[in-house]
Amino acid sequence: FGFRKYPTADAEYSPQDNDQPLRYLLAFLLKLHLDRSPALLRAVIQILGGDAAVRKAVKEFAKGIKTRDGFAIIQGKELLEI
Repeated sequence: FGFRKYPTADAEYSPQDNDQPLRYLLAFLLKLHLDRSPALLRAVIQILGGDAAVRKAVKEFAKGIKTRDGFAIIQGKELLEI
């Protein structure tokens, strides 16, 4: 295995958009949780104090999902809309 820097040998390490897969995944999982949780489970969670803090944090994080500049949602956009 060999490692080569691109475009030049002295290029600095500067990753870009490495957070995007996680943003897409969290948005999808929260949407799935909100849509498919049984009503009884949602009621119990709400009685126990809810998961509002987690929902808020994931929604804030998911706001950074890119859909331009090389990013495009080909299908399933509705699965990411919280």
